[in-house]
Amino acid sequence: MPSPRPDGDSMDLTLEQRLAALEAAVQALAEALRSEAAAAAASPDADADPPNPIRRLLDPHVPAGERIAVVAQPGAPVLEALLGRPGVSLVPEPEGGPAAVARLEALRAQGVRFLLLSVAGREELKRDVLLAEHFAAHFQPIAEDVEVGVTMYEQSVATGRPPALNVLVDDVGAGDRGAPLLDWTGLDMGRLLPGRTIFPPVAAPGERLPYRDHTIDVVLVDDAGRMDEAERVAARAVVRVAPNEIDGATVVETRRLRSDGSAAPPVPILVGTEPGDVWLRTLAEIVGDRRSIEIRAAPRADAAALETESPIVVLAERGVLPLPGCIEAAERLLAQEERLGGVAVKLFAAGGRLEAAGGAAFADGSVEGIAGGAAAAASWHEYVRPVDAAVGLVVLRSAAARQSAAADDGGAFDLASLSAHLWSGGWELCYQPDAAAVRALPRAAGPAGVWPQAAADRPPRPAELGEGFWRSLIARREVGAPG
Repeated sequence: MPSPRPDGDSMDLTLEQRLAALEAAVQALAEALRSEAAAAAASPDADADPPNPIRRLLDPHVPAGERIAVVAQPGAPVLEALLGRPGVSLVPEPEGGPAAVARLEALRAQGVRFLLLSVAGREELKRDVLLAEHFAAHFQPIAEDVEVGVTMYEQSVATGRPPALNVLVDDVGAGDRGAPLLDWTGLDMGRLLPGRTIFPPVAAPGERLPYRDHTIDVVLVDDAGRMDEAERVAARAVVRVAPNEIDGATVVETRRLRSDGSAAPPVPILVGTEPGDVWLRTLAEIVGDRRSIEIRAAPRADAAALETESPIVVLAERGVLPLPGCIEAAERLLAQEERLGGVAVKLFAAGGRLEAAGGAAFADGSVEGIAGGAAAAASWHEYVRPVDAAVGLVVLRSAAARQSAAADDGGAFDLASLSAHLWSGGWELCYQPDAAAVRALPRAAGPAGVWPQAAADRPPRPAELGEGFWRSLIARREVGAPG
């Protein structure tokens, strides 16, 4: 067998030598690949998969592991693999109603700060005017990918931040979009508040308006020196604004007025929890941007807790928050009937399902929220009617609240018991479908409350319906179930 040439030409190698050389080369290549992979894994910029366009949009802004909401069509899955983090869908309600707003408020209360809106999601949002307005008031765009067609938003309302102008004006106007607003600014507020009745002041010398006292619902000003004169003319509120490059105008100061023109006291919201509960701060951050309120912890709904100058008081279970316009809708109903002591709200679960349209009490003492079944079939939740009890949240006339608390002997925070003593004291309790709230945090399963034996009075029920009909209104399987 000839010996190999000095240049080592492989043609002169034996088969065994060639195989040995090939195996050595493969091993060397494998070792190089392993070293390269190890170096890549050790790199702080390492990623098993190259980020997709949505990840590239989200990653610089949304912390890893933080949930993000995605406006989606009904039944559309949230592809968390594309988000690179937990996601939750927000489905608009094309037929209108507060259900989708309830879902968004619950998400905000649960700590969701970011929302992703695609082109398809934007079209869905346009079909739900109520949600679109609420979304625009509380979220601002922070990043966009035009090619992919997605925009990321961050919650814009935080502790100490001025309230969104359109939400505030809606609230101080008691939800009446036709209420007249005087634009005593140079900011063209009609452009910033479309759909509302806004007019400039009639020209007048000096800084005095040519209007009678308390004849215009809301007056908008941009000068602190005009506040007192605006307060003379305003019937409901004076709002001072300042120019803002992003929103056009920012609320600087708000003065709410009573019917006699004096400043209205803050409305107390008593929450059935202990002082220091983190939920109190969450509630203040979400609801405090709407109107003048005072949030208090009230483990016991006694007379001391209910002491207030406000003509109304709100009692809410922990984890329940009123939706925009809730308190105002209850106020309007209370103003119509002197014997009406309280207003029960339309309560949604966190997912937007109706949890209770008021509550019904039964012979065994249990109180259940009216929802589903025969109630839904008969649209029971769409009109004002008397109910046995409030569930989740109730707006009370202050005098009725103190009387009921005294009759309850300062017992533990229990809306069913307070409702019972309300009826026993000669007051009425009605359900108002326009006053809505959402249970953002889950509660323990079981009855919504217990009707005290000492309070036998209940609202009149048609005798021909019988107890069986009322029980058919209760979907027990829904009470306390996930939203």
